[in-house]
Amino acid sequence: MEIETQIQIAMRLNFIGADETATLLEKTSEIGKMLNALKKSLSAHEE
Repeated sequence: MEIETQIQIAMRLNFIGADETATLLEKTSEIGKMLNALKKSLSAHEE
């Protein structure tokens, strides 16, 4: 996801630390899973 790239860039530029980067990447992964589940659910309702 694009946001993951932006988080990694922010870390490389020292805008955020490694701990915050890890936390944010975990959250983006979790949100990505939720969005995929929602997309799947909505697709099932269309059929």
